[in-house]
Amino acid sequence: MKIHFLSNSLKTNSGFSIVTKNLAQELKRLGHTVTMSGLQTAIVPEYTYGIECLPLATHTSEVEQFKNNLMQVDPDVVFYIGEMYTDVQELTKVFPKIIVYTPIEGVGIPDYVVQSLNRIVHNGGRVVAQCAYGFNEMLKADVQSVGYIYHGYNENIFKSLSTSELTIRYCFYSTEMGKESLDPRKLSQHGCYKCNIPPAEQMFCPNFKDELISICKYKDNKWTEICDLPIYKLKEEFNNKFVFLFVGQNHLLRKKINRLLMAFSLLLESKQMKDRIHLHLHCQPQSPTGIKDLPELCNRLKIQDNISFSYGTWRSSGWSENALSILYNLSDTHVSSTSSEGFGLTHLESMACGIPQIAPNCTSLTELIGNNDTKNNDNRGLLAKISDFDMITDSTIRELVDISNLSILMKEMYTNKDMRKKCSENCLDFVEPHTWNAIVKKWNKLITEMK
Repeated sequence: MKIHFLSNSLKTNSGFSIVTKNLAQELKRLGHTVTMSGLQTAIVPEYTYGIECLPLATHTSEVEQFKNNLMQVDPDVVFYIGEMYTDVQELTKVFPKIIVYTPIEGVGIPDYVVQSLNRIVHNGGRVVAQCAYGFNEMLKADVQSVGYIYHGYNENIFKSLSTSELTIRYCFYSTEMGKESLDPRKLSQHGCYKCNIPPAEQMFCPNFKDELISICKYKDNKWTEICDLPIYKLKEEFNNKFVFLFVGQNHLLRKKINRLLMAFSLLLESKQMKDRIHLHLHCQPQSPTGIKDLPELCNRLKIQDNISFSYGTWRSSGWSENALSILYNLSDTHVSSTSSEGFGLTHLESMACGIPQIAPNCTSLTELIGNNDTKNNDNRGLLAKISDFDMITDSTIRELVDISNLSILMKEMYTNKDMRKKCSENCLDFVEPHTWNAIVKKWNKLITEMK
């Protein structure tokens, strides 16, 4: 079958592009003809993981250009991955066989989204939720979803690493991001697209390049940016402390990083803890859509000596998956204070590395992490109480984590080694059926039924 994706450009660092990239590649391996239109794709060539990508950045509107792309590739099915917009509904008028895979964030679904989803179903399309929570919210709103399918993860990259593997040097050009970052013609000239050299031997290649990252930490009484730090040296930055890790965008509406920092500050009221724990945030310290200056907030809370940030040297906060797996493995607990999640890909990826979780008891996180039921003893972490909520402009509700309870759970995870060990084992058991290779079989069944 011919399948055409509409989603974020594969060059962007977003959950939508990650999901699209992996599903497109897996469906192609199953023998389908796969193409896509990337919402941020320019006319200039870019590395697209072997997926033909048609541009949308032209003189006409994105909707009109997408219609032209459909005429060019003549697909059997269109697969839309992203937030729900009215424009997506309009596309079903010209191409009814469309699958919409959209997140439901918060409590309730905006009326315009409900109307758009139902119109898609009415026109012959299919609506798929990203988790059980999202599916249940759709049912409450009388949206005729066919069910839910989880995101997946790459089991060859996101896995528990040994101590020696955390500091092994690998060639940046052997990673997918490394392939994106330079002119494909130059990389192919010295065989980097076909490089199968074992990581331990890559450094002897004349074209070897370490993956470089940037971190920001409080040093010599000021916030200091350290650029071009080789990833294999990251372990040294944590000084053998217990590491709480947050991975996500500095996005104020949803991530609520300020509440995490406040919970962490309560932990540091004990002087002994200051020498034992560290909070690392893999996000931009400054953001126009989030907290404008996270380092300044750390200063106000007097926790700056126990905080650090990391982000990529090439694009926003993006690292290769190889580097991100190392970061997960260097942490002791993955923690979030988010007010809502459509799915929570970083939770799945970090669980695949055997990392216990702490998160608010809301949206998809309850099903991903467990429900704090100690009788079953299969939780992947701890869920913090909800103490309040925000009603945002689209009339949906975002739940706010209880800062004091979050701090208590962070301390419990730190002090209870046996619990961490059990949670780690449960994480590995939970993620086993959710590899991209397994997930794509569910999608393939749905897609072939639409032919």
